[in-house]
Amino acid sequence: MSYLQEIRDNKNNPQQLEALFQAARGRRETSQFSADLNACHSDEPDNQLLQAWYYAYKAPSKSPGDGKDQRQLEAGNPTRYSQRSDPVALSAQD
Repeated sequence: MSYLQEIRDNKNNPQQLEALFQAARGRRETSQFSADLNACHSDEPDNQLLQAWYYAYKAPSKSPGDGKDQRQLEAGNPTRYSQRSDPVALSAQD
């Protein structure tokens, strides 16, 4: 499924982009979401919300102590991203 149009339509709506990401995650289509997000970011590199998503995907996030890139672990631990908007859950993981 392509997410291009939905990302473009919601490029200034953080809540909808999060919901779209969660839907993609539920369908195990985060790779497609990421590719479409990168395309949208390339079209509008000054959009701050797209920048935030772009750099969130681009930057490797490491789990404490294990040295593994979190993107490599996503398939085995998808809840890491579903909890990212919950500060309590994030602080518990860090």
